[in-house]
Amino acid sequence: MIEAQRAAARRVEAVLTGHSLARLQDDPPVPVAARAAAMDLTQGTLRHLGQLRAVVAQLATRGVPEAPIEALLVVALYQLLHTRAAPYAIVDHAVTATREHSPNRAAAGFVNALLRRFLRERDPLLQRAAREPEGRWSHPAWWVRQLEAQYGAAAAPILEAGLDHPPMALRANLRRIDPIVCAERLAAAGFAHRVLDNGALLLDQPVAAAKLPGYAEGELSIQD
Repeated sequence: MIEAQRAAARRVEAVLTGHSLARLQDDPPVPVAARAAAMDLTQGTLRHLGQLRAVVAQLATRGVPEAPIEALLVVALYQLLHTRAAPYAIVDHAVTATREHSPNRAAAGFVNALLRRFLRERDPLLQRAAREPEGRWSHPAWWVRQLEAQYGAAAAPILEAGLDHPPMALRANLRRIDPIVCAERLAAAGFAHRVLDNGALLLDQPVAAAKLPGYAEGELSIQD
């Protein structure tokens, strides 16, 4: 888990400092076994970034820490809120990563204290974070205002949907395979799905691309 946490923190740090996630390269490279988890942690953290940063702002009474530390904190907070990993392991790994990579000797103690305080005061911290639009919806405040102005009360479910984990959609390569055959192979492999009107295939649960029948052969691709 520690490799995935570190890799996710590096990616989140890059985004916080103005880089595009799509253009990032892993340096150092992420171990194969940790790649899927690292991407899941990265995307989950960015999806809830407004809430997570609002929590950090409450806990960091002397000001928001520098980007590398803030990135580690928001990833660890995401893990504590949205994964089943043991809290003690999440905190320990974040402290270890801070100690190894930060020149500031006090940073590890700061990270440890902040995360442990979150575990003690979780509900009040989240409630206070939700008082502001970005902390509640994890969307930019200007976007929340625009949706509310346009849709009124109906903006709430739109904003809620933006926090959901996106579905995994597949597209059959029509030059190599018929979509019906592709759907049959998915069913035979145990991947529950449904076929959309436009021919796309929507999986009930996301899976690693390498496990999909025909993916390695170029018979299907993942569609955003």
